[in-house]
Amino acid sequence: MTESQPHRRRGLTARRRNLALTVHVVAALALLGASTVMLVAGLRAASRGDAQEAHAIYALLRLLTVSLDLPLAAIALLSGVLLALTSGWGIFRYWWVVTKLAIFAATLILGLALISPSIDTMLDVTEAGDPGESGARWTLIAGAGVQVTILLGAATLGVFKPGGYVRRPRLPRPRAGAGRRRADQPRDRPEPVHPTAPSRRTRRRRVARP
Repeated sequence: MTESQPHRRRGLTARRRNLALTVHVVAALALLGASTVMLVAGLRAASRGDAQEAHAIYALLRLLTVSLDLPLAAIALLSGVLLALTSGWGIFRYWWVVTKLAIFAATLILGLALISPSIDTMLDVTEAGDPGESGARWTLIAGAGVQVTILLGAATLGVFKPGGYVRRPRLPRPRAGAGRRRADQPRDRPEPVHPTAPSRRTRRRRVARP
C-alpha cells in the first residue's frame, strides 16, 4: 500500500525543497556505501594474520568513520527532519517517517558508541604487534553489518512509503445544521408537474353536453 505525498508545504519553496531532498538522498546513499566499505574492510582486517597490514586497514577505517560515516549520518538525519517538518508528511504522523528517521539516528549512535571505540581498540591492539585476537574486531563487524541492514530498510521505506498512521489527522467537524435544508434553498428534486387544469370554456362545454 502506497500513498501519494500531501501537497501541503510550509516554509520551503519548490527549489529549496528539491535542494534539501537532493542532499538527503545523496547523504543516505553515501552513508550506505560507507557502511558497506566498513563491513568489507572489517572482515578483511579480521582475517589478516599480519599485524601491520591489519593496523593499516583499521587506520583507514578510522578515517572513514570520522570523515564520512558520522557526518553523513548526521546530514541524513537533519535533512530528513527538515523535509518532514516542511511537508504534509510530518514527523510523528506516519509510521514510515518515524521509522526512517529512527534508523538514521540509530546509525549515528552505532557509529559513536560502538564502531568508533572498536576501531580505536583494534588500532591499539595491532600497533602492539598483536595480529588482532581482540573481540573488538567482531564488534566492529557486527556494528557495520547492522548499519548496512537498517540503511537498506530505510531506502526501502523511502521508495515505497507504506501507509499507516501514528495518529490520524483530525478532520474538521461539520457546522451545526449544515446537513439541513433551509427554507430558501431549492429542493434536490423538482416538484412534480401537474397537468394543466381545464379552462372555463372547456368545463362549460362538458356541462352542456347531454
